[in-house]
Amino acid sequence: MQLSGQQKDKNVVEYLIYMWHIEDVIRTYEFDIDLIQEYIITPTEIPAINKLETREWYVELIKRMKEQKLDRKGHLKELQVIVQDLTTLHNSLVNVVQDREYLNLYSNAQPNVSELRKRSSGLVRNEIELCLNGIYGVLMLRLKQKEISDGTKEAVETFSNMLNYLAVKYRENKGNIQFPPFMKN
Repeated sequence: MQLSGQQKDKNVVEYLIYMWHIEDVIRTYEFDIDLIQEYIITPTEIPAINKLETREWYVELIKRMKEQKLDRKGHLKELQVIVQDLTTLHNSLVNVVQDREYLNLYSNAQPNVSELRKRSSGLVRNEIELCLNGIYGVLMLRLKQKEISDGTKEAVETFSNMLNYLAVKYRENKGNIQFPPFMKN
């Protein structure tokens, strides 16, 4: 779907959160394109041709999710690759480039990342994925109109600040990590 592609180009983090939500929508409707058509696509105020394109996009996602056995949990491989690319960029900004602004954002988020890691029983070790999970979890709470504590809001804000900076660097590099000239061999 064209919108998701534009979103990916604009802000890769927002794209990931959006796609994770779409995966959950597909699971909620039990991979049934007719239900998705009835409750998601048809009520949308877009031209009929766009509704057809949207349906085809959902059909393709359903097919890929089934092929990758994502009926209960997990994310599409292409989304996992993006998370890994963001992790590589994160590691580069922290350990190689030592980007001061990013290091400050990372330092602010670090205690919250550690706390979230504990709460996940250590099942997720990747710091970028932990931050994404934290943001996605708050999104789901908001959609369910659940109360969100001030501490959680503050923690997620540190994740958002760090990931937004990372998304800008990702976009600037079009997903290709650029090392400073002195680092090239």
